[in-house]
Amino acid sequence: MAAWLCFSCGTLNNALKKEKRITCGYCQVETTWPKHDRRRKVANDAVKWGIVHRKLHEADLAKGRKVSYKLREVTELLEAVFWFITVSITGGVTYDIVKACCVRAVNAAREYNQKAKKDAFTPIGTPREIKEVEALIADPEKYEQMRREVEECIKGMPGVDPRVRMAALGRKAEASLRTAKLLAPEKLHR
Repeated sequence: MAAWLCFSCGTLNNALKKEKRITCGYCQVETTWPKHDRRRKVANDAVKWGIVHRKLHEADLAKGRKVSYKLREVTELLEAVFWFITVSITGGVTYDIVKACCVRAVNAAREYNQKAKKDAFTPIGTPREIKEVEALIADPEKYEQMRREVEECIKGMPGVDPRVRMAALGRKAEASLRTAKLLAPEKLHR
């Protein structure tokens, strides 16, 4: 059994990896493991390179330092939040629906992580990420800032210093982000 977060509603589901089609128990959205894994890869690239590392690189430049290549891994929780926000951009979904999906995903991550501690599973979201998502959904201004960052990410960061863009994205991640709109779920479910 493998646990997976639905990118349409934020519900934690379980399914066997050998199953061809997987269906969310909450919103009934159906997908496949390969499609879900591709979405995770694109979201991981976007969050890790286009948002988290971009901030590190911009801070380095602001302080007159050479752009560094510090790495911070991100988990499925932040990947799901990226998709929720992407759908809000491409599909005109409201903040309230994104917030409901994020709350469901945070609650699922907390519940799963309690089991993960006991059974040595990989957590869905770190305590730091859970706090970041809670802060994001508690403050509409932080949400709007993140939404702008995701939108810039999807567009390839056109207004960002080229040194930051190349350090944060690189050619491989930039190509991956172009597919974000194509892989985004059509809608979110409250």
